[in-house]
Amino acid sequence: MAENIRIIVIDDSSNHAVEVSNLLRNAGHAVQAENAEDDEDLIKLLKQQPWDLVVAKPELPFLTAHHALEIVAKHQPELPFVIISDHEDPEKVNSLLATGECDVISLAQPEYGLHTILRAVNTTIIKRELKICREQRDSLSHRAQILVDHSKDAIAYIHEGMHVYSNDAYLELFGYADMSAVEGMPIMNMVISDDRSRLKGYLRDYSKGKESESSLELDGLHSEESVFPMEMKFSQVTYDGELCIQVIIENRASNEELERQLEDMSRRDLTTGVYNRQYFLEYFDEKSSAKKANGAMLLITADSYDTTRENLGISAGDQMVTELAQALDQLLEKYEHLLARYESEQFVVLLDGATKAEAETLSQEILDHVKDMIFELDGKSAITTCSIGIGFYDETMDDHIEVISRAEKANREAMKTEGNAFKTYVPDREDMAEQEQVSTLAREIKNSIVKNRLKLFYQPIISLGDDPHENYEILLRMPQGENQYVNPTDFFKAAENAGLTIAIDRWVVGHAIKSLTTNRRKGRQLRFFIKLSEATIADPAPFLTWLEAIEKAAKIRSGTLVFEVDEQVAANNLIGTKKLKEGLDKMQIEFSLNQFGEAADSINIMRHCNPQYLKLSSELIGRLAKDEEAKARVLEITSLAAQDNKLVIANSVEDPHTLSVIYTSGIDYILGYFIQPPGPTMDYDFSS
Repeated sequence: MAENIRIIVIDDSSNHAVEVSNLLRNAGHAVQAENAEDDEDLIKLLKQQPWDLVVAKPELPFLTAHHALEIVAKHQPELPFVIISDHEDPEKVNSLLATGECDVISLAQPEYGLHTILRAVNTTIIKRELKICREQRDSLSHRAQILVDHSKDAIAYIHEGMHVYSNDAYLELFGYADMSAVEGMPIMNMVISDDRSRLKGYLRDYSKGKESESSLELDGLHSEESVFPMEMKFSQVTYDGELCIQVIIENRASNEELERQLEDMSRRDLTTGVYNRQYFLEYFDEKSSAKKANGAMLLITADSYDTTRENLGISAGDQMVTELAQALDQLLEKYEHLLARYESEQFVVLLDGATKAEAETLSQEILDHVKDMIFELDGKSAITTCSIGIGFYDETMDDHIEVISRAEKANREAMKTEGNAFKTYVPDREDMAEQEQVSTLAREIKNSIVKNRLKLFYQPIISLGDDPHENYEILLRMPQGENQYVNPTDFFKAAENAGLTIAIDRWVVGHAIKSLTTNRRKGRQLRFFIKLSEATIADPAPFLTWLEAIEKAAKIRSGTLVFEVDEQVAANNLIGTKKLKEGLDKMQIEFSLNQFGEAADSINIMRHCNPQYLKLSSELIGRLAKDEEAKARVLEITSLAAQDNKLVIANSVEDPHTLSVIYTSGIDYILGYFIQPPGPTMDYDFSS
């Protein structure tokens, strides 16, 4: 509702104007009312401003209602017209109502009159707003059509499958001279015959609102029968009052080619035209992380670049590296390579699959070629030599920056010789990247398994009861030099990464059984505790089949072998662990849970696996002498173990304080460095 209702009252007195104004004001509306007694007054008022309502008596001496309606329709056609009829001739009133342009009220019925006036005023406001919306719509439509006409995108409007409009870009794309050539032409004619049924089905579903995708990739058909890939994007529009489908065509061939060109430009060094540093780093990162990646990197420095820039200027320096890039590109034609500018005076070359010999041969060719070049730089001659650093990469190098660093180190060594030289970087073990060290170590482990160079170490497990056996924990070491051994953590990490743990398990078990059998003949009562890897536990069937054959051949006695599995490994592989335990039971071989007591659900794991031994975790034993919670945990485990006839082993006993607590904790066996560290012989005196 308007804040201020503006009313023209056609009357020869101001009485009706006052009555209508009071009626609206009493209902809470602000009113501006003006009186008109004849046509001149009415026209004058209509020209002053927009009004909201005309209220009139049917008949005045100088102005009839019929004439007033005509004047209002001419100047403000949307303006509602209300007749005040209290004692007027019904026939006159009816004839006015018959025009459909007015309504009638009686001031004797003020409530009805108020509703009629307000409804008429609201109608006026709505009509005006609608008029504004239409004008804005028409303006926007006109501007949109201008944009479509001049758009570089190929756009057409389709009605019932036929073209009703197409812009110049659309006509040019399909090879037509003007709109008349395609008007009324089916949209199907714009695609190859193999795609027409697909387009037809899409348009049918789209018009019914069934198609969720708003685009379609098809092959377009030029008027001269050439074919090009395109994407058609669809939307609903209104054109000349008709609902149509707007089609925007993207020539994917042009887009792909443009994108390819822009992408290639972003990868290039603007001065030399070869690849830039950023692209080289991205490419090499991806290349070096691929499986079986291997090759060489050459970092090439123009030795005289800085001197040339100082003496002949920046432009001369740019000319020198440009000519050098062209020379390198020609020398590299016969190799699978990538050439990039790495620094102002440096280029980097990746030689995929190149051997050391090939990389060094090429480096010498480059040195010989460049030293004979004469550079013509802004009318002056210059010469230069090169320094080349060579680094290598393979699948063991998980850090491409390390390879670059090696090539840079070799390059600096070459420059120390005053240029015109190449150096090849060969790392010591200490300089190797972690993954490379692991891979190298894995190769050494494989070789040691095949050639039986691994060694068993033995660590005594001491019974606190009356067990007559000589119990030993079996450990594995790989020699590295004289009286030196590979760090066990590094050894098993490399073995696990290389998938060698199953082979190592069998090597250890086989050699342990051989040692057990040999010493049994000497009358020794030995029992060996041997830890198995997670790879073996995950699928124990092959191992059990192999072990059964070994066990029968060696005639292993009951109670002389105990296989250990870490508690966490058992928890992660409960089904495999239970199968292993069942297989060992059939061969009368015992089973132990190692590092027991770390998990919150250790007791449940124990009940699932039902081991004969529980070897407590090193962390738990380490806290035993100073942590009441650890003491309580150990007492809980030993109590439950005693109830189930299980034996408990304290692992990693390292000091006398821990040992003193162990004696009162219900533990059955102890081992650790405090007792005796692992060694290559079984020389512990169990009688002591």
